[in-house]
Amino acid sequence: MKRRDMLGGALGAAAGSLLRPRGGIASVPLLPKTADQLPQPTGTPYPLVALPGKAPMGQVYDIPPNYETPTPHLIGTEHYPFTDNAYYYVRYREASPAQIAPDQLRLQVGGEQAEHAIALTLDDLRSLPKVESGAVGQCAGFGDGLFRPVVAGVPWTKGDLSCARWTGASMRSVLEAAGIKPDAKLVTFRPYGTTIARKKGKYVQTYALASMLHPEAMLAYAMNGEDLTLWNGYPLRVIVPGTYAPSWVKQVETIEIRATWDPADWSEGPAGEDRLLTYSLITDPPDGTRVPVGQAVSLRGLAWDAGQGIAKVETSVDGGSSWQPVQIEPPVGPYVWRVWHQTVRVAAKGQFPVLSRATSADGATQALDVDGKNWNASRTFASILLGVRDETINQPRACPPRGCRRADLRWRYVPRFAWRGSPAGRPGTDRRRAPVRDRRPPQGGSGRRRRRRELHPLPHLEANRHPRRIQQGPVGQRSRQDAAVVRRARQRCRRRQDHPLSPDLLQRAASLRR
Repeated sequence: MKRRDMLGGALGAAAGSLLRPRGGIASVPLLPKTADQLPQPTGTPYPLVALPGKAPMGQVYDIPPNYETPTPHLIGTEHYPFTDNAYYYVRYREASPAQIAPDQLRLQVGGEQAEHAIALTLDDLRSLPKVESGAVGQCAGFGDGLFRPVVAGVPWTKGDLSCARWTGASMRSVLEAAGIKPDAKLVTFRPYGTTIARKKGKYVQTYALASMLHPEAMLAYAMNGEDLTLWNGYPLRVIVPGTYAPSWVKQVETIEIRATWDPADWSEGPAGEDRLLTYSLITDPPDGTRVPVGQAVSLRGLAWDAGQGIAKVETSVDGGSSWQPVQIEPPVGPYVWRVWHQTVRVAAKGQFPVLSRATSADGATQALDVDGKNWNASRTFASILLGVRDETINQPRACPPRGCRRADLRWRYVPRFAWRGSPAGRPGTDRRRAPVRDRRPPQGGSGRRRRRRELHPLPHLEANRHPRRIQQGPVGQRSRQDAAVVRRARQRCRRRQDHPLSPDLLQRAASLRR
C-alpha cells in the first residue's frame, strides 16, 4: 500500500470514528451557533507556556528562551500601569539563564581606561547611590513576525514589549568607583552565560561613555519592588531608559572602560545611540475578537516614546482616512507608557480593522508605512482586526468554499502539515509533523512559485525560514499528498450531504496522525 493511500484511509477512518457514536447510528455533532461559544483569542498566535515563576506566555522559541507577553497582560494589575513581573517578556540568546547565587556575584569593573580594577558584590551595589525609574523595554525587532514577506530575526508579534519600575545602582557611581581616565570613550558589558552562536560566545554590548553617565542609567537589581526574576536578568542587568531593551545586558559579569571598540561586540555601533521611536498599540480587545454588529467596543491601548512625552493618540476605523482623538491617562514618568481609552462602534458584518497612531511632544508622529526613514513602520502591529459576529458562523456545511481566503474568519480549513525541526525553529533531530492551521485550500497549479508563496502564518516554523527547502525537502514532497487528503475529504462531504464533515472534525481527525 502506498503511503498516500494509507494516509488518506487513516484520516477517513478517524473522521468516521468521530462521527459515529457507540450505537452505530451516525449523527452530526452539535456545533456552536454564535461566536460567544467559540474560543476567544489570547493576544498571541503562539502556544501559551508557563516558565518556572512565570505566567503562561507565547512561546516563540524555547531554546533560547524567547516568550512574548499576551497583549491583554501588557498592562498589569499588581503595579498598574506597569507589566506584572510574571508577564514581563523573556528574551535570551543563551540556551538557558545562568544560575548565580546572590553571595557568589562578583562584578568585575576595570578595563584599559580604568584607574584600577575593582570587584563589587551585590551588597556593595545596594550601598551605592540608588536610582529608581520606570522604563519601557522594547525589542528592536518589535512586530517583525507580522511583516509579509517574512523578515529576518525573531518572529515577535506584539508581545516583545513590557514596562517596569526599575531600581538599581547608579551607573555613574559604579564607573567612578573604578576611576575613569581622560581617554575613555566606551563602556563594554559582558554577561555570565554563553550564547548559542558559533562565532560570538558572549553577548557583548558597548555603550558610549556619555550614555552611561546619564542620571537614569543604572545596574538594576529589582523590578516593581521585587528582586529581578531569573528570566529577566537576575541578579543584575543594565537599564538605560529610552533605548531598546536588547542592549540591556542581563546577568552582567564584567564592565570594561575602553577607548577602542571591542571586536567581540554584537552591535554595529555603540548601543544607546538608537532611541525608541514613537509607538502606540491596541491591547484590548486582542486581534480576532468577535463582536455583535452595532455594538460599541471599548478599546484600551498604550503609547510611548523615548522620553519626549506623548502629546496625543488617535484611532481610525477607515484605514487612516480620518482620525479621532482618544482619552489618555495622566503620565506616570517620562519613560513610562501612557494608557489610553477609546470607544468605537462596529457598523457592518465582516472584518473591522482599527488603527492607532501616537504623536510625541516634539512633533514626531508614529509611522504607519515603511519608507527610507522608517525601517520598522507600525501599520502591521498598530492595528487590530475584529471579526464581527454572525449568527450563521461555524454552521455545518458540505465542504469549504474554494474561493475563501485565510483572512475569512467564517471558516477554518482542513489543516495541512509541515515538517517542524528543533523547538527553536531550526533544523534538528525532532522530526514531528505539526498541524498548519488556517491555510488556504489548494487553488490549483503547482511548482516552485506557488509553494514559495504559501508560507505558514506563524513564521517561526522552518518552512518560512528556508523557502528553498520547502521545494527540495519533505514539505515540498508532501504537497501533493496533502492536497489529495483535502480532495478526498471534499468528495466524502459531497457523497454524504446529510452528514457533512465540519472543518473542526477534520482537524481533530488529522491530529490523530501525529
